This record gives sequence, C-alpha cells and structure tokens, in this order.
Amino acid sequence: MSKKDKKMIICFFTIWTILMIIFGIVIILYLQSEYNNRLYNTTARIISKIHNEVPEKEAEIINKIYSNEDSKKEINSGKEILNKYGITKSTSTWGDTGMDFSYKVIIGISILFLLSVVSIYFAFLIYYRKQKTKWENLNTYCQNILNGIETINLTDEEEGIESIVKNDIYDVTMLLKQANKELTVTNKKTEKLIADISHQLKTPLTSLNMINDLLYEDMPEEKRKEFLDNMHFELEKIYWLINTLLNMAKLDSKTIILKKTPENLYTLLNEVRKEFCIMCETEEVEIEIAVDKNIEINCDKKWTKEAIANLIKNAIEHNSKKIKISATKNAVYTRIYIEDNGEGIDSRDIRHIFERFYKTRNSKDNSLGLGLAFTKSIILNQGGDIKVTSKKGYGTKFMIEL
Repeated sequence: MSKKDKKMIICFFTIWTILMIIFGIVIILYLQSEYNNRLYNTTARIISKIHNEVPEKEAEIINKIYSNEDSKKEINSGKEILNKYGITKSTSTWGDTGMDFSYKVIIGISILFLLSVVSIYFAFLIYYRKQKTKWENLNTYCQNILNGIETINLTDEEEGIESIVKNDIYDVTMLLKQANKELTVTNKKTEKLIADISHQLKTPLTSLNMINDLLYEDMPEEKRKEFLDNMHFELEKIYWLINTLLNMAKLDSKTIILKKTPENLYTLLNEVRKEFCIMCETEEVEIEIAVDKNIEINCDKKWTKEAIANLIKNAIEHNSKKIKISATKNAVYTRIYIEDNGEGIDSRDIRHIFERFYKTRNSKDNSLGLGLAFTKSIILNQGGDIKVTSKKGYGTKFMIEL
C-alpha cells in the first residue's frame, strides 16, 4: 500500500467517524427531546384527569408530584397501585404513540448502521478497484517483458509494496538485458577466439604433418636433421600458444590469484634483463635500467616479470637496438616506462595491439598476436593499467601503472 493510499484511507475513515459521531449525537438529542415530550404529554394527561375529577386538589397534587420529598416511597407505592390494575414497566407506554416512538428509535439506529456498512463497502470497493488496476498493469508489464516488448520505465517516487515490486521488476529486467547483451558479446568473442585458435594451430599442424610424411622417405642425414629442427620449432610454437592461452584463461577466470608482495623494482628489472643476455648479445641490443634502487612496488613478482619480459621481447623483435626502462613513484602508484627505438607502431594499429591474436602490419610471420594481450591481462589482474604511445619509425613507449 502506497503512502498516498494510506493517506486517502485515513482521511476517509476520519471524515466517516466524524460524520457518524455527529449523526449519533443528533439521534441522541432527538431521542432525548422525544422522551421529554412523551413524558410531558403523559404528565399533562394525568393532570388533566386530576383537574377534571378533583379540581380542588389540583395545586396540592402537582406540588407533591414535582417535590423530591419521600419520592422513593411514593414511587414504590405508585408501582403497587399500577400493578394492581395490571400495568407494569414492560406493558406501559406513553399513550397511543409509544409504539411509534419505538419504531423511530429502531429506524434511527438501523439507518446509522446501514450508513456505516454502505460507507465501508464503497470505500473498500474503490480501494479494491484501484489495487486491481495496479496489479493488472503490473501483470501486463510482466507479460510484455516475457514477450520481449520494450516498455516504459516503471520507476517512480511512490512508496509502498507496489512501488517496491515495480522497481524490483525494472531492476531485474535491466540486469537481465545487460546480462543478455554481455552474453551475446561473450559468445561472439568465444566464437572468434575458437576460430583464431583453430587458425593458429592449423598452420603448424599442417607443417608437422608434411614433415612427418617426408621423414618416412629416404633422405640425407643433414636434410633429416633440418626437418627435425623444423618440427621442434613448430612444436615449441604450439606449446607456447597453448600454455599462454591456458594462463590467460586462468587469469580471466581468477583461477590464478596474483599475490602482491613488496618487491625492489631495480632487482626485479635486473633479473628480467639477465634473461635476455644471450639475445641482446646476438642482436646487439642494449637494455638500460634507469631506476632508483630504493623504489619498492607491490606486485606478484613472477607474473610482473613475465609481463615486462613480453614487452622487452616485443621491442627486440621489432628491431630495437636500445631499450630504456625508467620509473616514477608517488604515494598512490608507481609508473614503469619501457621505451625503445624500434620500428614503432602504425597509428591504425595502436588501439588494437592489446587484443588477442591481433597482428600489426609489421608483425613477424611467426607472431601469434598474444604477447601484448597476455601482458595487459597480467597488469589488469593486479589492479594496474598499461598504456602505449608510438610513432612509426621512431620507436614505442609503454607505461605500466601499478
């Protein structure tokens, strides 16, 4: 019941109560007046009889009747005289109009009761019809939802159970619609992911199948070793793809919980640099760590090293000869900058590079388009963020915020 309905019902019953009290007072006053009139008429008849029968005793009798002296004794004596003639309290009337007066009393009380019943009936009838209309509208709204018909927003500022139900239905409807949209998007992403995985696996598996068939034939040992090396490369590629996808899926589903602990940033970066010693020597790449040795960050060491390693590897693969890592820290966050002087990223690719299986226009043939997506997943799962700026031909700068 809404606040408005409560006010209406209280107002109605207040007015109805006041009217019934006034009507009751009117009936009581009428009955008192009628009673006094009947009593006066009866007394007048008695006095008239006395006047006609014993006029000389008229004044004496009237004075004694309206005197309070010995009234109880005289009343009892009078009752005995009346009883002698068969007149009792139950058989006495106020003359010929006594029955008529009784009827009037009964009719008055009946009218009062009838008005009360009718008033209550109409009040509840009006309330019932109003409530019935509300629930019919609510039922129509629910049917429209089930049938997929767009309807107006039911939220309002009224109070009461109806308003609460309407708002709850609206909230659930919006949640279901949002969930349905998200499910549709997820299904599309899943379909695309499966298609991408199938495409990525198809090439190395085809290559492996061809090499396997060739190995059944007679060939020089040197050629056989070349084929076996190719098989090893393709298997490593498949292993890396599956392992990376599994780790990303675990991060997305929160199966892997990243545990953040205080870590010295310089030490962490130096450990990552050591992993690329051979590659840097072969490709003649310099990795400079320009970071304060006292900076500490809260991170999952293993996975943060994995994310930074992916960025360094990406820079080396795109012909960078110098990679500079710097950092800034304040009371809220630490920013790690990884800047290279490689090929840079085309402006048309910059907003897509963190998407899974996306390959830029200058990607290597053996690129799977997962490294940067994996890196972003690691950073986001630690409550951080990653951004990139780049200019084609001048290099790229990644910013990790933890």
